[in-house]
Amino acid sequence: MVVSSLLDHLQHLIANARNGERIALAVSGGADSMALMHLMADALGADAAGCLIVLTVDHGLRPESAVEAETVAARAEALGLTAHVLTWEGDKPITAIESTARDVRYRLLTGATRAAGASTLVTAHTASDQAETLLMRLARGSGIDGLSGMALETEVHGVRLSRPLLSVSRHELIAYLKARGLTWFDDPSNDDPAFERVRLRKKAEELRLLGLSAAPLSRSAERLARARAALEAETDAKAPLIGSADPAGSISLQHASWSALADEFRLRLLARAIHCVTGDPSPVNLSQLEAAAAALTAPGARGQSLHGAVIRVRKTEIFVMRETGRNGLPELLLEPGSQRIWDRRFAVSLAAMAPGPALIRAATLPELQSLAMVHGSLGVPRRSWRVVPVFVGANGSVFAAPLLALPNELATCRLLANWLSPSPGFTGHVAGLAPNP
Repeated sequence: MVVSSLLDHLQHLIANARNGERIALAVSGGADSMALMHLMADALGADAAGCLIVLTVDHGLRPESAVEAETVAARAEALGLTAHVLTWEGDKPITAIESTARDVRYRLLTGATRAAGASTLVTAHTASDQAETLLMRLARGSGIDGLSGMALETEVHGVRLSRPLLSVSRHELIAYLKARGLTWFDDPSNDDPAFERVRLRKKAEELRLLGLSAAPLSRSAERLARARAALEAETDAKAPLIGSADPAGSISLQHASWSALADEFRLRLLARAIHCVTGDPSPVNLSQLEAAAAALTAPGARGQSLHGAVIRVRKTEIFVMRETGRNGLPELLLEPGSQRIWDRRFAVSLAAMAPGPALIRAATLPELQSLAMVHGSLGVPRRSWRVVPVFVGANGSVFAAPLLALPNELATCRLLANWLSPSPGFTGHVAGLAPNP
């Protein structure tokens, strides 16, 4: 593939950068990401220094990783780009290394993207990565969402994540690097058969002979993503007709109307409700979701817990609420003049004029009883009383509970999820805000 064809996939990012957007590039040192960095730097020329930032992660899983990360930073700086090495501190896992490293990597990358004032993080995932993702998910029996593969654009931890090279093969990027005499690092883990992706990669030629090469698999993912978008659009239309949210974010579904829907829409609306009330953006296990939906339509259904949510059937409604859990909801210390995210569901802030920090937590039963005695109605249904934040002062007493009929000009609380939005799930981050620890 000639350079101009490769650049076609990057044109929207190049245009955005020229219009003043600051863009972060995730560069591991592998062929794909090194090609991305050089393509973007060359296309932007003298403008690259002002709008591109290179982020590379030292996972610390191999002795040579620190040197590789510093080399990537040096290569970026030689192109006139600002570069930052992000280090994974602390103990490393013994099991689930690949998934844990991915989670840590994205938290480091998105955090650094926000800190740099960039709004977009770009990765160099290719058609080859997309094909491997589809095959791995197919092996797990994934539904249409999983088989849609990686999206061209999505949001991760409050940052727009762009994957512009999803229709470009890894071989094309390697050819580009070789033609320019550029080098890259080969991660030894890419040859370790302990990893599922590597096992698939080693079978690439056999799969190609069966017609399962990257190009057709990537096209299938694109077509499935198109079908998924249509299903989500229809789900958006059904959401206000079937369910509603109270001010605390708990969801009420009309049992009869929900039960009458086609299976796919029942599942999507139930999953949407779970994401809304928990703030957990990770996919709900599809088999468990199917079992829960089937149980809710059975005679005498009462409910269950799933993915951090409590689901209860009451007369004509299905209530989906945040599960408090064995250890209760988290606590968060909020300094005056700051805003943070509590329990991935609420943005809480404390005015700079506050006399001291506030502890943000859920109310205890005696506190709720006391509030109810004074105010009667607390502004949200009783089922939601124990899952909303209150502000506790240095003396240990609640001085503000904006959602429980105890307002205070020093304290504000905003629900993040929106049942009616196309993407009501969220990541526990808001641009510029720190997540709860």
